[in-house]
Amino acid sequence: MTEPASYGAKLRQFREDAGLTQEQLAAAIGATWMTIHRYETDQRLPRWDDVLRIATELGKTPNDFMPLDPPDDPRPRGKLQ
Repeated sequence: MTEPASYGAKLRQFREDAGLTQEQLAAAIGATWMTIHRYETDQRLPRWDDVLRIATELGKTPNDFMPLDPPDDPRPRGKLQ
């Protein structure tokens, strides 16, 4: 199984597909290019309002940034007592 793309990797791909630079996307959502850089390199996760602004600007939905395969749930399984 391949590793699902991170939020940052998807953001970069969607931004590049839209033909935008980090500076252009940042200006469109009221952020700095460094903020976009940090999102794309997974150094920082965006607040929900930024997720919505970014998705709207790129013509995507927030769900488009989610991994296709949910991560394995590390909680133990068993009968409820």
